[in-house]
Order: sequence, then structure tokens, then C-alpha cells
Amino acid sequence: MSFAITPASRLNTLPEQFFAALAAKASARIALGHDVINLGQGNPDLPTPANIVDRMKAASDNPLYHKYPRFADFRS
Repeated sequence: MSFAITPASRLNTLPEQFFAALAAKASARIALGHDVINLGQGNPDLPTPANIVDRMKAASDNPLYHKYPRFADFRS
């Protein structure tokens, strides 16, 4: 089953997203053959240290973390 989704016209009133515009500028420069160092998004060249990965794995095994936090925890 497929159907067309028509975005609401009010979406056109939203401001341009800064990082989307920055990425488009970087892509345009790359297409022109420029050597671009893109600092607009993380792209690590080294793996995450093993001790951090191990702690994350241990935390994800803990059932205490398998639920949403209480709404009250988000209030200022």
C-alpha cells in the first residue's frame, strides 16, 4: 500500500536549518574539487575506547535502564 504525503504549507515558513545549510556549502565546495575539512558533524577516525564500550554494554544489560525516566525528571 502506498500513498502520497503532502507536507503542510506552514513548513515553508520555518527558517533554514543552520547545519543543513553548512553541509550543503561543504558539499558544493567538495564537488568543485576543494579539499574540505568538515567540522559540522562528528566522524571519528579512531574507535571508541574499549573501557567505554564495556561500561555501555554493562549498563544496557541492567533492567533498571530499560524504561523511560519519570516525567518529573525533565521539569526545570
